[in-house]
Amino acid sequence: MSQSLLWLGSQDSYEIFKSAMAKADAHPRFSADADGEEKWLENLMYSRMVSVQDGVGVLTISGSLITGTAGYMVFYGVVGYDDIRTMMAKLVADQGVQSILLVVNSGGGSVGGVMDAGELVSRVSKIKPVVSYTGSIMASAALWLGASTEFVMASQTAVVGSIGVLQVHVEYSKQLEKEGITATVIRGGEFKALANRYEPLTEVAKENMEAQAKHLEDVFISYMADRRQVNKQVALDKFGKGREFVGSQAKSAGLVDKIGSLEDAFMKAQALGREKFGTKAKAGVPNNRRVQFSSTADIGYLHHY
Repeated sequence: MSQSLLWLGSQDSYEIFKSAMAKADAHPRFSADADGEEKWLENLMYSRMVSVQDGVGVLTISGSLITGTAGYMVFYGVVGYDDIRTMMAKLVADQGVQSILLVVNSGGGSVGGVMDAGELVSRVSKIKPVVSYTGSIMASAALWLGASTEFVMASQTAVVGSIGVLQVHVEYSKQLEKEGITATVIRGGEFKALANRYEPLTEVAKENMEAQAKHLEDVFISYMADRRQVNKQVALDKFGKGREFVGSQAKSAGLVDKIGSLEDAFMKAQALGREKFGTKAKAGVPNNRRVQFSSTADIGYLHHY
């Protein structure tokens, strides 16, 4: 992993991610059969994160968000954007699901993958209504996903916001020196690998990192302005610059549509689904059940729309 990973999330979510990586790397494999093990992990993630109740597909997004799939890190507070994409595709393909509720408890995560995941959530909402809700925290990259839905709700005590970019650089030159290790960096290009772990961060490298972070902040605030239907300057002034809001503060800032409970969010999703599809889900598909999925290949289903 890069030691200067761009992160759309809080310091806490970043530390959870780093800890999860270390724990997952040390996790013993349950089986020598890699295919069987992968299937077991998929089924576990589905059973932990997805349910269908009365026509509403409830997808819980909890923990630090990362590029790709979480794999074993799902045990340690991490979820992958590909995991979210796969589940969304399955829910939109399920005839027993009229609408989808994203229940979010996340301080954010990796830059890589958030735009694609947000785009898919937005596309799904054009097929079946999607509502997002947080009773705890929906910040940074998690807010990117939540704002991609048709309707955003939060509890009175939930934290919403933190629109900005965190970039942490770690280098080990002094530690290596104490251990008698010398690292020599050879570059073929003036700006190649400036922010590496083997030498102190130069002013040029720092300026480059700051420019990257500023550019991504601009992309983020532009996206949020579009989703919340305000111009970029208004978005920056009202809810940008990394600020966090609690409950009704988030409503006043324009980040959420309504303050309420999880039950309120569920009923909103259910009402939107019934408004679009009628009072009942299609016959032959039972409600109030756990959803069992197949593979990430099924995400191609959305390309037919």
